[in-house]
Amino acid sequence: MNPQPESAHWSFEAFRNFIGFAPIQQACTSLLSHNGISLDNADIELKHLNHLLLERTGREWTPDRNPGGNIIWETEGSLFRNKKRVFTGFYLIDAEKYELNNSLWLTPFGRAIAAGHVSAADFYKFIIRNFRYPHPAYEDNWEWWTSANRELRPLTFLLHIASNLSQMTGNLEAVSIRDVAYHGGPNPTTADAYSVAEKIKLARETRSAINHKRTDALDRKIGDMFAFLAMSPWATLGSKGLALNPIRRDSDDSPSIWLNIDDLVSQINQVTG
Repeated sequence: MNPQPESAHWSFEAFRNFIGFAPIQQACTSLLSHNGISLDNADIELKHLNHLLLERTGREWTPDRNPGGNIIWETEGSLFRNKKRVFTGFYLIDAEKYELNNSLWLTPFGRAIAAGHVSAADFYKFIIRNFRYPHPAYEDNWEWWTSANRELRPLTFLLHIASNLSQMTGNLEAVSIRDVAYHGGPNPTTADAYSVAEKIKLARETRSAINHKRTDALDRKIGDMFAFLAMSPWATLGSKGLALNPIRRDSDDSPSIWLNIDDLVSQINQVTG
């Protein structure tokens, strides 16, 4: 028997200061210098890596503590226990090699970022297209979605809800966390985005009440994904929720272009693949 829908696991990293392109790029350059190391008895290498991460990203990747000796690497304060899933969840290090061999190996995507071959737009596009459930970096997530025999690309799903809703109304529409959690969660598939947008549109037209109890397991994760999408060139986040970004700039030196709804929808379809 498949798990009940309430058991669905939405997973995403809440470390918003760490998952933007700039810190990720600098983190990958630091990881590349330690590529292939075994994490067994690697205190010196890990301390050096943490120093590089702090120096290059300006962020402390371990908890704000001052433990003695090697305890920083052996408890929940460990760099890879505390922020590991920033690396594995975003496909920067090989999750299988990490779990099976306790070793650090950058993926081809992680190496390309470290080498400067990935632009900010390419980074966000890759994550939007490829982040999906079941996700091997999250054990509970993997087990639930695999058992349920369902697949979801949540970032693509959220963008498609906003683009479908905007196309239906002919206006730039914002989608709230509550909209998604009530009409879409907890166990949709990516293809359900259109029907979810229809439900949101109908609820707004009929002024239907939404009787939804917020949960961290669903609502908080949707909020974390909203924040990530708003870092990308294709979405904005305001008081009413997530909306498509109608302004496009082809380069830093080019003028801003205001896109109409059809062009916005076309752009989102290109981004999500």
